[in-house]
Amino acid sequence: MAVQSVHPSAFELAFRLYDRAIHPELFDIRATKKIDGAGWKAAISICAGGHVIALQTPTGVATELAIPARLMTPDRGLAAGHKLGASRDWTLPLSCGVHAHFSAHIDAVDAVAFRNIEQELTLDARSSAISFRFPGAGRLQPGPLSVIRAESLASGVMFHAFHTFPENSAVLRTQSLYELPAA
Repeated sequence: MAVQSVHPSAFELAFRLYDRAIHPELFDIRATKKIDGAGWKAAISICAGGHVIALQTPTGVATELAIPARLMTPDRGLAAGHKLGASRDWTLPLSCGVHAHFSAHIDAVDAVAFRNIEQELTLDARSSAISFRFPGAGRLQPGPLSVIRAESLASGVMFHAFHTFPENSAVLRTQSLYELPAA
């Protein structure tokens, strides 16, 4: 499969959750960070149009994708796959014993509101787990910005991701909670 590097539209995205590891070379990865907490390790990657989060626990691996819908990914191990629209929420038990809760919202806003959101996310990027600014379409237009925060919890981990799409004046907001099996 060819790596795609063109930044997609905010309205052409998909969420996919796998009950296994997915090869990172399938994606146009721009930034990666590894973090860990009590009973888990995660590799958080920002790719064109979204993110890849690989969560490893003692009982298995879960991989979350927020990616362009046109990008082909394997069927094996796919626990959930949905095209993202205005708002979606899911809860899924995975075979590794992890319970995944996922929420996604795509907000199209006016130009002034988008600039304000961009400024807030630019400031938030400084204290995030990982962030990346893509090149802009022109010298006056800011490039898309991705910001991901991670929050270690007593029984799991939560990820908050924000991806901006200046061409659409839109923001994709996701929240993922992974509850680990009781020890």
